[in-house]
This record gives sequence, structure tokens and C-alpha cells, in this order.
Amino acid sequence: MTTDTLAQFSYFQWKDIYQKEKPYYLYIDPPENVPVANFSTAAGPNEVVHNLRGIEDRFNLDDNGFAVKHQDFCLKTIDEEAINNSYLPSLETLLRELLGLDAEIFWFDWRTRSSDRSKTTFPPGTKINLDDRTINLAPVTAVHVDQTKIAAINRVHRHLGDRAEELLKGRVRIINIWRPYDASVESYPIAVLDGSTVPPEKLVDVDVVRQSYIGESYYPLQHDGYKWYFINKQTKEDVLLFKMYDSSETAKAKCCPHASFNQRTAEEPKPRKSIEARALVFTAT
Repeated sequence: MTTDTLAQFSYFQWKDIYQKEKPYYLYIDPPENVPVANFSTAAGPNEVVHNLRGIEDRFNLDDNGFAVKHQDFCLKTIDEEAINNSYLPSLETLLRELLGLDAEIFWFDWRTRSSDRSKTTFPPGTKINLDDRTINLAPVTAVHVDQTKIAAINRVHRHLGDRAEELLKGRVRIINIWRPYDASVESYPIAVLDGSTVPPEKLVDVDVVRQSYIGESYYPLQHDGYKWYFINKQTKEDVLLFKMYDSSETAKAKCCPHASFNQRTAEEPKPRKSIEARALVFTAT
């Protein structure tokens, strides 16, 4: 089965000023005469995005930074109680099957997104409280990695407190789990970049300033050697796992850049409705 497609992704645009001034993006009201961001992204060339359907078993988190699994979707409503009591436990079962029964899992975020412009914040801007999970965010078309190495370590300290130093002695991963929660995806599917094709020097550190703290993300520069993948017409039983950070020195893929792209599979495609959960995962190896 081949339904590969072409897409353009938005990449970080490098300027010499970043040798002295760190790139940033503000999710707060900026001070007077301060821009919301001091960097920009722009569409790169057309790139092939390979369909994963039918070849899912060729890819894994260690070597590629992403994996595809299949799991029945257990949610009938999207709310805090259902997520915490039903959905996240179902994902923990999936993660432990994949990474080992001894895996310790800490969920630090989940959120929904939609490509329906009438029901979402499109594009992200200031005054958005990213800690408020009732906000339905738009798909992100700029290629990015949610957490840098520094941000990942800071998250361990932020969320695990007194246990952080001990947990950091083992293997630490941040894994996102993404799927639609309604109809199969017809618009703005998510694409993942094979982490083994990403040179470290192509990753630019960007401060992400939120109301509650300052995080840090990677924004990749364009590179001809990238290999992109997606699940054509992804259903809510198709679970995409992709990695933001991995402390393992032997893993080929340290992270998985990703972005959505404007693909239409119907004349009037249904808006994408997706849910994503983010976990710190601790294992011995």
C-alpha cells in the first residue's frame, strides 16, 4: 500500500543575530516594543511524506524516534475525569508493553487540537494559558521538538522534586502519544521526522515563555537528508508514539521533530480532532 504524498513544512529561518541573542516565543503579553517572537519560520521545498500504513513494524522509538501501535479507543467524552481515570491508564498499559513492565510513568500534560478554525485558537498567540486544557489548540505546521535536553531535565526536577536526582541516574524519555478521537484524519495530519536523519547541528534552541515557567524547544533548520512519515487516514485505533528526549547514549534517534501539514483526502475534508498526551518515562535501561 502506497499513498505517499508531497508536503511543505515550515522551518526555522537562521539569522546571524542568534549568535548573540537567543530565539524566543512568548505566550504572555510582551513588554512594550518587544515582539512576540524574535524568529520566523518559512515553508521549505516539497518533501515526500511516506505512508506508514502496512510498514509500521519497520520503525521503533530507539532507531527512528517514533512507533505505531494499535489500541481500542476507550473514551466517550473528552474531559479531565475521563482522561485521568480511563485514558491515561490505557496508555500506561501500552507504554509498559512497549518499554517494559518496570517503566515508571508520569503524565505532565494532555491536550486536544482541531483544524476547525471556528472552534480553535489558530494560530497560537499571546494570552494563551497552556496549562488550561480546556483550550482547543490548532495544528502546528512549524517543525519542532517540544523539549530540548535541558528542558527535559528541568521537567524531571519540576515534576518529581526530591526524586529527580535518583531518577536521572536511569534512562529518561519524554514520549508523546497522538491519535484522532473522532473520525479518521482527513485534514492536517501529523507527520514525524525519522530522528536518525536529523543532525544535531540542525536543531536550534528556542525559549518558550509561558505564564507558569520558561521552557525550551528545538526548531530544526531545513536539511535535504530528512525522511518524513505519516499514517494516511489515521484512525483513533492508530496510536502514534514519538519521542521528544532520550537520555540513552546508544539510541540512534534522540528526538523526533514533527509538524502537521495541509493534506486533503476529500473535497470537503472533516476537521481534524486529535488528542495528545505527554509522559516522562523512567526505566533502568
